[in-house]
Amino acid sequence: MVAQSRVPVAAALAAVAQCLVCHHAQAPAVAVAAPELVDENRFLASRDGMQARLIDARSQERRSVRDVLGELLARCAPLADGLDCSAEVAAAATLADDPGDARQRRTVARAGLAELPARLADEFTAATPAPVHA
Repeated sequence: MVAQSRVPVAAALAAVAQCLVCHHAQAPAVAVAAPELVDENRFLASRDGMQARLIDARSQERRSVRDVLGELLARCAPLADGLDCSAEVAAAATLADDPGDARQRRTVARAGLAELPARLADEFTAATPAPVHA
């Protein structure tokens, strides 16, 4: 399981989850993807991150995470207003532009691997959270 080191990132992900729960609670029942498909997509996402090409449950075609994320956030946007989390859902879109693995690689390139744990600890314990896009 991946842990978020910055509060605004955790808030953005929680807002998306909240919107999806609301969406599914209001929507008619939909078919659930086969467990094998969910497992494969989970593996692809963890291995490839934002470069992953996930398997669409309906078409069985591969789709980029960015496309899937765009559609997911579009479904969340109208619900976010009513749930008072529009800013957090909007911030979730910026996470795809600068994912955590890219930030960590920049830290390692700039300061060395030994600096990474301290940087993550600083982010996690920061009194004033860093913005999502930093």
